[in-house]
Amino acid sequence: MSAAAFDVDFDEEHFECADSGAADTFPTAAGDLRRGDHVCIRGRACRILESTNVKGGKHGHCKTCIEAEDVFTGRRVQFVAPASYPMPCPFVKKQEFILIDIADDGALSLLDDENEERNDLDLPGLDGGHDAELGEAIRAHFEAGRSLILVSQRAMGVESIVAFKVDTGR
Repeated sequence: MSAAAFDVDFDEEHFECADSGAADTFPTAAGDLRRGDHVCIRGRACRILESTNVKGGKHGHCKTCIEAEDVFTGRRVQFVAPASYPMPCPFVKKQEFILIDIADDGALSLLDDENEERNDLDLPGLDGGHDAELGEAIRAHFEAGRSLILVSQRAMGVESIVAFKVDTGR
């Protein structure tokens, strides 16, 4: 076979590119984490409720005991790691939206800061989760004719409504 036959069958290389900020997490030593920080435990974004450093024995290493709560489900988790262990910490972003409408199936119509409409978020607690009370409160205030501002939280590709406030119209 000639070299020309090989060139015909050879595909060109294709490289994917990503913007800066494309990563969902950044590493932080477990011993540097404090109460209120966010950390990934078992692949879920969690908020630290308690972080304790425990000194090891004569030749043992310092350990960090972390008790945290999943930011989307409210489930509590515990994790023990060496203090120097690099823990993945998620980038967490909060954003406020003006509530326009709530559909019968719980789909929300929202308006962001740039006056762009979003329809991809649902009322919290539709599946009977820990935030069912939040969803009921939002629906009750909306049906009472109040203007609401909803707060969404995004981490690791998941976004959910986590809070609301009544717009006083300052």
